[in-house]
Amino acid sequence: MKKYLLLSVLLTFVSFATQSAEDVTNEPCAKQQEMRKGQGHRKINFDELSKAVGLDSTQAEQLKSLMSKHRAEKQLKRKEIRQAKREMKKEMKEGKKASKTQHRKELSAILDEKQIKLFRQYMKSHKPNK
Repeated sequence: MKKYLLLSVLLTFVSFATQSAEDVTNEPCAKQQEMRKGQGHRKINFDELSKAVGLDSTQAEQLKSLMSKHRAEKQLKRKEIRQAKREMKKEMKEGKKASKTQHRKELSAILDEKQIKLFRQYMKSHKPNK
């Protein structure tokens, strides 16, 4: 067992060491670049897939329908999430506007117009950097 393990490690090391510098790059392969572009597996060649996996025609059709169903479910879920985000942003914007209006009313109860203007200028000039 130890001999086999040592031999496999040695062969792996030798094959890696003999690789040319051109073969070892930090460039992503074409498939990784395609995935990064958001392409994913949208255009699957089911004939090629069924040959690679060894599927018969019924299995291929079942797999194709299952994958289509799964994709449709994921699309619907993404659509729901996007809609929820839009609604949340809208609510936050409305809340911020209401808070600002309330703050202005409270300021006007304490300060006159000139003081409010000076107050805003002061606050603007002392605004923390993000």
